[in-house]
Amino acid sequence: MSRARPVTTLQDRLAVLRVGHAATRPEQPFEVYAAIRFRVPLRRGGAWWLLEDDDGVPVSSCMVYPLELAQEDRRLVGYGIGAVATHPDHRTRGHASRLCRDVVAHAEGEGRAVGVLFSAIPPPFYERLGFDVAPAYAWRATELDALEGVEPACVVPVDGMDAAAELARRYEAAAEGLHPWRDAERFRASCVSSYEDVFFTLGDPVRGYLRLHLEDEDEVEISEMVVPAPDEKAALAFVFDLA
Repeated sequence: MSRARPVTTLQDRLAVLRVGHAATRPEQPFEVYAAIRFRVPLRRGGAWWLLEDDDGVPVSSCMVYPLELAQEDRRLVGYGIGAVATHPDHRTRGHASRLCRDVVAHAEGEGRAVGVLFSAIPPPFYERLGFDVAPAYAWRATELDALEGVEPACVVPVDGMDAAAELARRYEAAAEGLHPWRDAERFRASCVSSYEDVFFTLGDPVRGYLRLHLEDEDEVEISEMVVPAPDEKAALAFVFDLA
């Protein structure tokens, strides 16, 4: 009988990575692919899960991360699911669904009542597992021509670790709906796990901040834009010029 389980041994973690490598088919050889993922701080803080079929063959895998969430004045203990993968030789057999169901049941058994994930596949797959669909982006800049001629915001680069207390305060004040809860310590932890991110404060005195993700040389992604509404276009103009 197939079974899903969290794993801790090096052999089992390599099995998780072999499933992911086969599923995504990156350009790197497996050894390089695995070494890169072992160094990612987020993976070191998560639980590695593996699903084996009836013959004990690894067929699906994922990562599960502990989360602290907030909604209005409530603090919630939750979990995040990421890196869900099924080996190409074993797809369309319900393995990923079984893995996710077991992960959800395990998390709820620990008292983690709220689960979140980002899906790059059609949402109905996860809706069938009980997830609600939410927009992947709170806002997007699609009409870039409208930013030409806009005076870019005056920004100051800052160290997210040093400025964590101030940035976390502004983040929580601006956050709406269900969101990851952050104090200064958790903000610093997010800086460690997303070490490619860079930070800029806006205005003097400071009115807000931008958090940009610069993993690829040819791409700038806005991870967080915590600025007053009247400053949004100027902040986007700065990102436009930077990109």
